[in-house]
Amino acid sequence: MLVVNRAGEIVATNLQAQKFYGYSREHLIGSVVESLIPARLRDRHRQHREDFFANPETQAMQVLEIFAVRGDASEVPVDVSLSHLTIGTETFVISAIRDATERRRIDELKRAEAVPRETRESEERYRRMVETTNEGVWLLDSELHTSYVNRQMEEMLGYEPREMVGRSVFDFYFPEDFEHKTQVLKRRQQGGREQIEERLRRRDGAELWVRMAVSLCSRTVESLMGCWRW
Repeated sequence: MLVVNRAGEIVATNLQAQKFYGYSREHLIGSVVESLIPARLRDRHRQHREDFFANPETQAMQVLEIFAVRGDASEVPVDVSLSHLTIGTETFVISAIRDATERRRIDELKRAEAVPRETRESEERYRRMVETTNEGVWLLDSELHTSYVNRQMEEMLGYEPREMVGRSVFDFYFPEDFEHKTQVLKRRQQGGREQIEERLRRRDGAELWVRMAVSLCSRTVESLMGCWRW
């Protein structure tokens, strides 16, 4: 639970929020709530917060599929419930935050079960193929989170198996490249295929230049990025 004032500052928090975010109470109190949101989403979140404060007749709101940034820089999907709290003449917003990782996993399993057998078999053949290629393969979902990455890609970036899965693509770029990367992925959502040269951020913080072929997977609307060393 977080309590936020009209300026977006955190004025109260409970122990569960402190444990979830990995920050002490002293760190959280007085911080702007957008500091707990990924940088690329902060402007949109700030606008939603201001709109909610401006409409006190909206007693409660559910915010799904938003992401939180914790003290260790990891990004976690969360579901948030908002409600107004009035004390005297001042209005606050109470945010109830729930880790949505397990809910998202169950939703993905349900979607997978709904896929025809022939499609699942085709995807399994594809997975076997990309595991034997010398190129790195990186699959993003429509929210730009890693849904699949082969071992070659993990080794390029210095990660252990499965360590990249579930993480935002922006975790592997330098902050100054975020705007450029966003534009590239928006273009790919329109379809087609694009060859680009970009730098990635390895696990140890070093930069890695790659030549990348970016294309769109039609069935799942996912961006497939075939990467190899440059």
